[in-house]
Amino acid sequence: KIKTHMKKIKLMFAFLAICFAAVSCIDKEEVKDAYIPGKWKATSYSYSHYVNGKLVSSETNYYADYSEYFQFNADGTGQHVYTEDTGSGSEVGTIKSWVLLGNQLVVTFDEDPDWDDITVNFIINTLNRSDMEFSVFVEETEDGDKIRKEFKYTLRKI
Repeated sequence: KIKTHMKKIKLMFAFLAICFAAVSCIDKEEVKDAYIPGKWKATSYSYSHYVNGKLVSSETNYYADYSEYFQFNADGTGQHVYTEDTGSGSEVGTIKSWVLLGNQLVVTFDEDPDWDDITVNFIINTLNRSDMEFSVFVEETEDGDKIRKEFKYTLRKI
């Protein structure tokens, strides 16, 4: 009876070892990468302006007068759509490419044929199946002052 019990315990441990090995083989980045494709509606946008490390202005917009969408296609392309509620129509830009590199979503926009492509490295703060928050920072020196501008988007998958 003890031998039978020990065999069951050994089989259980073998089964658990196989399960843990299978789970550890799943790349967490691949899982996160699978979350990105789809249509994401911006639910809020915030902007903060710092001069020499001190916050001088900030604002948050909850898209009352307009809407903004990011469409990330599984093939690494997409669209950026901005619509004002004034009836003036939508501005549609092309996402030429996007790729997830660690916690950065690197997006190349082709917003206007007369301009050069713009590549933005968004830092992903939150990402799951339904919610994403990303930020981008611009740092520059102006008249001897260190300027930092922070843009943060909160999006919901629709």
